[in-house]
Amino acid sequence: DQRGREQTLRQAALADALTGVYNRGVEALINKQLEKDPRGLFFMIDLDDFKMVNDSYGHAAGDAVLINVAQILREVFRPNDMIARVGGDEFAVFMAGTNDPTVAKNKAATIQSRIERVYIHGSEQLISASIGAAASPQSGSTYDALTRAADQAMYSIKRNSKKGFALHHE
Repeated sequence: DQRGREQTLRQAALADALTGVYNRGVEALINKQLEKDPRGLFFMIDLDDFKMVNDSYGHAAGDAVLINVAQILREVFRPNDMIARVGGDEFAVFMAGTNDPTVAKNKAATIQSRIERVYIHGSEQLISASIGAAASPQSGSTYDALTRAADQAMYSIKRNSKKGFALHHE
């Protein structure tokens, strides 16, 4: 009984209360996975102009968008891929065992098209995302290195136009 409660508490400590995906505690899990197999794709997904959603339609609408996005990510990625909410409107995903740029591009395109269909109650506004990705071991082999590389790629999209995808290149 005690072990079961401890396991439940450990899992709860790693979960984002709103969306149910991992929180920043995913870092240790990703690093452990990278030690087993250095190949992986790491995605940073930032919702564009999300503050405007909260400001214009309220935090309940913003929360609904975040919950929808987390569900989309669960559907787009494999069950064993690690999905985390790492900031207010920022998600990270780690796909172990592949570093194929074509897979990264296809996943990003699917995420974009699915996010654009998220409905905000009482609004015609569309949701979009800027997505950066990094491949391991090419762009790094730790959570920190992959986060920096994917962030660089994502911010190159944010600076140019928003709503796009970029894969980090050394």
